[in-house]
Amino acid sequence: MLKKKIKCFLSSKVGKALSVASVSALVACFGCLTCFAQDSSMPDMTETLSSSFSTMASNIMGYIGVALPIALTIVGAIIGVKFAINFFTKISHKGGS
Repeated sequence: MLKKKIKCFLSSKVGKALSVASVSALVACFGCLTCFAQDSSMPDMTETLSSSFSTMASNIMGYIGVALPIALTIVGAIIGVKFAINFFTKISHKGGS
């Protein structure tokens, strides 16, 4: 009787979602085991993270340095065109009246 109820629960949507979640959690836990292993040949995790983040920050700043002048030029051109259109529409309406 209990076996039948367990089979019915596992075949339901909730049971399938629960089994997928539990298997995913187990895989994630097993993947973390190498991260927590203590070995003298392994580098320190804080040093590794620190160097990775500093490299990522310098790369991002490099990308910003390349993209910022181009973006400012495009935005400046768009704003200039809008001001020019507004200026000429104001002049044309004053002259026509």
